[in-house]
Amino acid sequence: MAQNLAHPLHLNLKQLLSRSTRRSAMVSLRRALTPRGKYTFMRTQEFLNMLPAVDGRPAIKKAPFQKVAEQTPEVKMYDPMYKALKPFVGGTWHMKNTSKYRDADLRSTYFDQLVSPDGALYPQPLPDGIPICSARHMASYFEFKTDPTHDPFSTHRSGQDSIENDTAISEYRTRIFAIFIIKDKCRLLCHTRTGTLVTQKFSYINTPFLQEFIWRLTRATPSDVGYDETFMPILENDDLAVHVPEAREYLHASRDDTLFRVAVDTVKSTSDPSDMNISAPFVYDPKADRVDSDDGDAGALDADELDTDTSEPPQQAERTWYIVCKPFTFAHHLPVGRGTQCFMAYDVQRKCVVLLKDQWRVALYTAEGKVYVRLRRRKARHILRIIAHGDVLGQRCGHEVPDVISGAIRRELVHTRVVLDAVGKALHHFASTWELVGAMRDVLVAHRDAFQNAQVLHSDMSEGNWIIVNGRGYLIDWELSKLLASTQPRVAERTGTWQFMPIRLLNDSSVHEVRDDLEAAIWVLFWTLIKYAANKFTPSDRLKRLEMFEYHPNNPSFGKRDFATFTAGKTAAALGVKEPPQLVELTNKLGFAIAVNNDYETSSEHSLETHDWILTTLNSALEDSDWKQLNDSARENDIGKPVVEVEDSGSRKRKVMELPMDAREEHKKQRLCYEGDDLDEEEEEGEEIDESNVLEHPDYGELGL
Repeated sequence: MAQNLAHPLHLNLKQLLSRSTRRSAMVSLRRALTPRGKYTFMRTQEFLNMLPAVDGRPAIKKAPFQKVAEQTPEVKMYDPMYKALKPFVGGTWHMKNTSKYRDADLRSTYFDQLVSPDGALYPQPLPDGIPICSARHMASYFEFKTDPTHDPFSTHRSGQDSIENDTAISEYRTRIFAIFIIKDKCRLLCHTRTGTLVTQKFSYINTPFLQEFIWRLTRATPSDVGYDETFMPILENDDLAVHVPEAREYLHASRDDTLFRVAVDTVKSTSDPSDMNISAPFVYDPKADRVDSDDGDAGALDADELDTDTSEPPQQAERTWYIVCKPFTFAHHLPVGRGTQCFMAYDVQRKCVVLLKDQWRVALYTAEGKVYVRLRRRKARHILRIIAHGDVLGQRCGHEVPDVISGAIRRELVHTRVVLDAVGKALHHFASTWELVGAMRDVLVAHRDAFQNAQVLHSDMSEGNWIIVNGRGYLIDWELSKLLASTQPRVAERTGTWQFMPIRLLNDSSVHEVRDDLEAAIWVLFWTLIKYAANKFTPSDRLKRLEMFEYHPNNPSFGKRDFATFTAGKTAAALGVKEPPQLVELTNKLGFAIAVNNDYETSSEHSLETHDWILTTLNSALEDSDWKQLNDSARENDIGKPVVEVEDSGSRKRKVMELPMDAREEHKKQRLCYEGDDLDEEEEEGEEIDESNVLEHPDYGELGL
């Protein structure tokens, strides 16, 4: 999957392993992966306006909240705060002190860190058997600090507690609200896929903002709170419950697995009603190597292929329902970014298994579903058939408000879904190296058809974006593709999958060209051969060779550049490939082509400026019948473990260290507490807040930065 290369996630493994213990290395990794610069400061009243106002809030008594602020240490603040806020909590909502407990669900982790907020807000009583700290059930959470210097938004610290908790709670949510208490002050937080909205720091004793927030939140609709009502568990009285038995069979789900109902709203094309019809996929035919479009000007964009504002109800939308269980891909540790997840889905309309892709797309990019429609119309081969696609109505983020300090506006993301006709198998499950190279050939045919016939450049060639269906390769994940005829602006940052980016784009901000995608395709093949094909490398040799694909902050391209410079013409040996001879010859040619593409070598052949040379070369190699019969399927090659130099009693020792740290041992030590500990009902007497002049209070508008 693609990653945002402007984001500080791409780290050299040796940098991460700079500490002497396994634990400190994991702390360094977690801190390094904190999404710095993903906070937007906003005025408190604007923040409150994200939730509907509700009449009837009782008067606020100061004494209970003054009591909270006087407490030390921090742990003594928890219960008094929850007690003071209880009059403002509505319906079945309730607060729980979760500070002593951690979520025992191993899925609710941020690397090795189990979730443990200081407090949680639950909209419903917890089901029997669910521990008091359950990230998947809480709607919001509290964090407390007594030292003002521990305010991460004032001191530019990492905000690690917020990140860990947001990560666990963010699954199937559109946004997450949180309350951050700093002694007698408070900040309100709202996490979305573009980052975290943070209010100004205000007094919860002398202003009504905290109490008003709790009042509104606990009376808001599920969608306003952040629950995605188009992606919900299937209950017994659900109209899709009748399909659950067959869905479990098709999805290989156990009776204990939760099944979800997912809606996809497809806007049918008005210009070509047949473009969504299900027909046979286009498959590569070597006797008809080039497909010419019969659709007129391939560069012209039809009206329904352009991006439109989806903030209004879609016209001619058709809702279809799918049943899913667990995602089989999840690309990100962090709760920011596109959050791509792919599911095997049961299509209740067609009674078969399909691929459902759920993600938050960049609003300025053409929607992936529209790209698939365009590719189908232009007869691009080796492209999966699109069954349904559409944005989720009203679910977008990043457009809320500019930062009140910098004026910066986050890039806007839109929640979208695409349904495709086949799941396929991952590239690294190839049945033979002949099938692997054949899949590469098929993918490049798809790439050429898209470029020549549809004027679409894929722009993200990576191992995860190639799949194999019935022995043939297919090119997927078109969300970062570029419509060459589009005048839509693009986000001003480098995107792609780092390990496979071409040398030229690692060095500068050059415009992405065909030759860059073709070079990236070669790097995909080389990476796959090292990790999954039989080779002569030892595990430590593989680790060293794979380091050339990783990020090097001071010289991003040096690993690939050195490989291309010093191995041109003898690439097979450098990849550890000894056989079959056809693969040895092919990898030598492809390695030389990379050198030519970057001006390290000169040749009138080996050109990646167009698809011609590389497709001719692949087709020629694949004609060998002996290679086709060879049974050299993928294998999980051992990769050496990273080692770190550790000081011990004045001597240098080498210590093996694995990442990420497994949370299972930590899980065994956790204390669990279940429902039953209700807050005290005792009433508090005291002075009420005078709200008539609240906007003039000195604490209002204090940024605390």
